[in-house]
Amino acid sequence: MKKYLLTTCLLMCSFSLFANDKGISLTRGFNGVDDMNGFGLSYKSYWGNITNIGSDFELAGLWDFSLSYWHTSKSKDPGYSNITVFSLLPTFRLQRRFAYNNGIAPFVDLGYGLSLFNRQQFSGQQLGGYGSFVLTAGFGINFGQQSQYDLSYHYLSYSNAGQFKHDDGMYVNTLSFTYRFAGQ
Repeated sequence: MKKYLLTTCLLMCSFSLFANDKGISLTRGFNGVDDMNGFGLSYKSYWGNITNIGSDFELAGLWDFSLSYWHTSKSKDPGYSNITVFSLLPTFRLQRRFAYNNGIAPFVDLGYGLSLFNRQQFSGQQLGGYGSFVLTAGFGINFGQQSQYDLSYHYLSYSNAGQFKHDDGMYVNTLSFTYRFAGQ
């Protein structure tokens, strides 16, 4: 599994070299059920327009390379109260092609990718292994004079999809602010 994840990571990184735009995101995550919170840093590599949907919307995409740190105060064992996660997500984005008169363009994201954990247990949950799949769904707005900012909410679900004996999974709500180096 580790060789498969590493090979996939390298392949995805090479695709990002050909992207139109690049960006960096700062993310704040939380989960009230497990008293989990944390933060993340993402590098985004935008593919650009895949296809137009009517005259106002387009389907676009991006690679999302993220490093996240999650912490919980509910863990009975302090050694398992935090976890570091590296994720690679190809993400499809349905977005408005041009901003409204107020400069805002809404979008909806859906992505599915791979994650690596630094441990197999977190907050009493058995993750099953060091590798996992991650599903994300979210929405947000793009704004700025050159469409250089995104503000978004995403829901993340980590699961090994039955690849290991244990699969308690992790679920995180995130709020992100993204700066794009080149406007659309």
